[in-house]
Amino acid sequence: PFIGLQTRYNLLDRSLEFDLQPACAELDVGILPWSIVADGFLTGKYTRETNINLKSDYRNRSIINYSKEEKNWQILDEVISISKEINRSPVQVINNFIFNL
Repeated sequence: PFIGLQTRYNLLDRSLEFDLQPACAELDVGILPWSIVADGFLTGKYTRETNINLKSDYRNRSIINYSKEEKNWQILDEVISISKEINRSPVQVINNFIFNL
C-alpha cells in the first residue's frame, strides 16, 4: 500500500488541491510537498529586472518559465509584501502557507 505521495506544490502550482489532495485524504495517504519555493522563484532572489539577464541553460530553465507569467510575478510581489509586513523572509511566509493547510 502507498503511504505517501511526493508531488510539486507551491503558490504557483496548486493543482493538487483539486484532485490529489482529496484522494490522498480519502485513502489516508500523506503528502510530501516538493518544490515549495518554485525552484527558487518565490524566495525573493529574482526580480523582473535581474531575470532579464539569466542565461537560458538547464539551471535557469524553470525560473525563466515562471518569469513568463505575469500572474507569477503578482504572487511573488504579494509574498514579498507580506514578508515585509510581518518582518519575515519570503521563504518563511511560504513555509507557513504550505505547512498550515
